Amino acid sequence: MRKNIFDRMREFDYNVEYELYKIHELFREVSYCFRATPYSSSSFSETGRISVEGAVDKFKLLQWKQNRTITSLNELRTRLGINNLYKLMSEGNVSEAKLDLDDVTIYLEYILNVVYLGDLLIERGKATYKVDIQSNPLIYNAMLSNINTMLDNLNLEVRYIENEEKAILTPKDATVTAVAEIIGDELFLPTIEYNHHSLQGNIERKQEILLKFAYDLAPKRSTLKNLSASIEDNLFFMFNKFNVRKDNSVHGKDYVEYTANLGSGELEKYYDEIYKLALHSYLILDSADRLKMFKDLKRKISNKETP
Repeated sequence: MRKNIFDRMREFDYNVEYELYKIHELFREVSYCFRATPYSSSSFSETGRISVEGAVDKFKLLQWKQNRTITSLNELRTRLGINNLYKLMSEGNVSEAKLDLDDVTIYLEYILNVVYLGDLLIERGKATYKVDIQSNPLIYNAMLSNINTMLDNLNLEVRYIENEEKAILTPKDATVTAVAEIIGDELFLPTIEYNHHSLQGNIERKQEILLKFAYDLAPKRSTLKNLSASIEDNLFFMFNKFNVRKDNSVHGKDYVEYTANLGSGELEKYYDEIYKLALHSYLILDSADRLKMFKDLKRKISNKETP
């Protein structure tokens, strides 16, 4: 049975449940300082400190463009199906949280949207109150850093749609996710790692990952050629000629000189394209049986064979 990217991540050192628990704890510590005007009907004191959830509940939720009759964040969590998870996390019972990728995605979207609405309060304010500053920016920044690390590991990215006041999570690269679910265990983490922002500019590490792809795809080369001769030809040309393999005997003098004269940024651009072509090659190889089925079906129809 094919495992999704979330299941495979569990098999390695990154514990998604525990990392989500840490994000939850940081999220609950994010708070704001606020002050109310003399005309405020708020039950809060003239100045005070309030959690981001409390601030959004009291000052923003009813005016949120995505409200749809919701009157509290508790009701929102219930509608999203994460209230039980929220309680387990708040009680520290992370071991009882049996999560899948959808659970994590929805929970992170909830946190990101609440924090986004809290940030809007700081930017805009109202006549009867004013949220001045985050009272604990170090915690806020640590939470966002942990969220970004999790998104990187799960190949997700956050998109803010400002005119609709919402944040959504989408696959950073759908091809990466698809390949990560079919590729061998030894290449699973390198496949995700290559797409990580921290690898930008690291030519040597990218070259190491591409070399792993080259060695893994070499025994499958003839199959790939039968399925897509153009992709096979271009991919192995780049593997052999653009310094992915450091054996100069496969480069040829002209290509060694050419790559030596490339700037690091230009060479990295080519490496990124090789990476994308390698990913497509894995998807093509994964479709071999499917393509054979279509070929057989076309033959049967052409020969007017009965089903």
